[in-house]
Amino acid sequence: MAKKNFGFGDRFCTVCGERVEKNAAACPRCGRPYGNEKYAGVNQTGAGGVGYSSRADDPTLKTQKKKGKAFGFVFLLLFSVGVAAYLLISKQVPATAEGYRNVGLVVGAIWLIDLLWYLSSLRKKKDWEGVVERKEHTTETRSRRDSDGDSHLEHADVYRVYFRTSDGKRRKEQAVGNSRLFDQFFEGERVRHIGRLDYYEKYDKSRDAFLLCAGCGSSRDARDDYCGRCGCVMLKGAPVAVPYAQTAYAPPVRTAPPPAQTRFCPHCGAQIDAGANFCNNCGGRL
Repeated sequence: MAKKNFGFGDRFCTVCGERVEKNAAACPRCGRPYGNEKYAGVNQTGAGGVGYSSRADDPTLKTQKKKGKAFGFVFLLLFSVGVAAYLLISKQVPATAEGYRNVGLVVGAIWLIDLLWYLSSLRKKKDWEGVVERKEHTTETRSRRDSDGDSHLEHADVYRVYFRTSDGKRRKEQAVGNSRLFDQFFEGERVRHIGRLDYYEKYDKSRDAFLLCAGCGSSRDARDDYCGRCGCVMLKGAPVAVPYAQTAYAPPVRTAPPPAQTRFCPHCGAQIDAGANFCNNCGGRL
């Protein structure tokens, strides 16, 4: 039976990572159904688990990184051809020897910029652990030029997350118009950065209904063991036991919230006692 490479929905089994087969109701490898029935008896709360995953070096993540580089090269090639064709067809440059030379300079500049970006991406990023110190959401006014060269103002949502590493350093992650990473974190919780993946993994993922895939960045159900979009393994901790089994036909039952997280000082990152108002290590007010 043909494998599913394109189209809507998952392209990989979220239980074992096998590629989904067209018109099939269940995975040929693990036998689990492709629909929502695969979640029968598994509660979404607690499925993300507690603790850092031991699968950050899984082959699926390495394969996805190589695919990303190949896709980037193909996109750059098509983009360059498209720019050159647009300049010539729209008569932005004349179809003369000088015009062709100018088109070549534009395409060369595009490739040079991409090469510099690629070289910068080869720089090894550091692994570190720390805590979420604070979060910040602001709306900023920025100037932007349109295709006609006219300048106008636009409003943009800027999401910032500030971290305090275990060695006392501060780090910041910022995104414009994208709150996915911002929404994943709570102030004071533990997190680690996996440099080779450029991925932030929370220590306690038991309260999250959805997790970000370390391979493609898509948001996935916390019960998925593999990303249905790219087939990469999901970085999860040890599952947290829940007091009931949710089936595909029974409505969810309200349960008690998961136990409170271990607290860490937002100033120095040291572990602190529950209910403490001051850090025992640095004396900072909590």
